[in-house]
Amino acid sequence: MATFQDLLNAIGDPQQHWEIRFQLMQEIEEHTGRWLIVYAANFRRSSPTTPNSIEERDLIGFSDLIDGATTNKLDVLVHSPGGSAEVTEQIVDLLRSKFDDIRFIVPHMAMSAATMLCLSGNAILMDERSALGPIDPQIRIPLPTGEVWLPAQVIIDEFERAQRTIADDPSMLPIYLPWLSQFGPYVQICRNALDLSKELVQNWMREFMFAGEPDAADKAQRIANYFADHNLHKSHARTIRINQVIAQGVKVLDMRQDQKLRDLVWRLYCAIDLLFERTLIVKLFENPHGVNWSRLTPQHAPGAIPPFVRPQQQLTQVQ
Repeated sequence: MATFQDLLNAIGDPQQHWEIRFQLMQEIEEHTGRWLIVYAANFRRSSPTTPNSIEERDLIGFSDLIDGATTNKLDVLVHSPGGSAEVTEQIVDLLRSKFDDIRFIVPHMAMSAATMLCLSGNAILMDERSALGPIDPQIRIPLPTGEVWLPAQVIIDEFERAQRTIADDPSMLPIYLPWLSQFGPYVQICRNALDLSKELVQNWMREFMFAGEPDAADKAQRIANYFADHNLHKSHARTIRINQVIAQGVKVLDMRQDQKLRDLVWRLYCAIDLLFERTLIVKLFENPHGVNWSRLTPQHAPGAIPPFVRPQQQLTQVQ
């Protein structure tokens, strides 16, 4: 079945779009017996005032999504490019204050800090269409020509190489001095950011995914180091697929072993992607228990859309 084509043919108006997503969320909950929430970001749309990244306002959405839960078992469908590690820590603390058993469902992509979020779970649900990503932090560096984002590990490695080169040949100092003056002040920030990413993931995996296992600390450390290794992955945007994740020892539930769940999850994801395609929505918070709202790209023309809206009430078509 061509799922996306089927949805294109089936959805004619915003109300119908919401009803299909609502029905799919209900069916997933009925199949799993777990509380389901959806946190999805539009990879193709973002703005300074409405970023698609994980940021502090997401706590409002997650708080709404879990309010009234009647079970301590939670499934989180995640589609996100990542964002703040510090906010991710707050989200994990919020979810763990209410749920003992948390699984993260990745129908397509959960990258960077969203990968960190997934690694805080008891298990991750994936299939061949799913991808996680490296968790090595990216550091914003202001330059005269504008700001750039650089991998923290690259700055650390270049600084250490400069130190070794200058120690071997002091005459090289003038060559490295402009670089050291510009990037040197950020080296400790980079080290702290990299340590934080690994530390958070190690602690979560030891406490939740590998709870009670005698080698939990060793496994958690090895997996955190793997996901944080920029020199291994070469690119922060590189995807880490299901077989690679399983090979590292992460507890992955392969949705291909549960075809009904796999089909429901993929259909829900495709419906969300179609919603992003047809609207100005940047980020979506939904569950089948009365929460369904989104943050939108700001509009400054007369009759502008408000910064958030319930998707079934108002959708703006993008030409």
